[in-house]
Amino acid sequence: MVQQLLFSVSQGSMLGPLLYILYTAKLSHVITPNGLCFHQYADDSQTYVSTVVDEASLAVQKFMACVTVTVLSYWMSACRLKLSPTKMDVL
Repeated sequence: MVQQLLFSVSQGSMLGPLLYILYTAKLSHVITPNGLCFHQYADDSQTYVSTVVDEASLAVQKFMACVTVTVLSYWMSACRLKLSPTKMDVL
């Protein structure tokens, strides 16, 4: 069965990383109000929070609340993106 693609960027293209960053630029409106920071590079986004050792558990709770809260899930669904739990790490 052949299905027409409505949204796509060729894998390995020169424009792919730039288009991804432009497409996900508004991610900052979801992440930064929750006190988190993020980096975008190539075709990936990294969300992080820095803290002192004594407040590490609070930082992890803040991070998990942002990732699991419906606002981020809704935004990703609306943008046709999928969160990859297997690529998530807490260090």
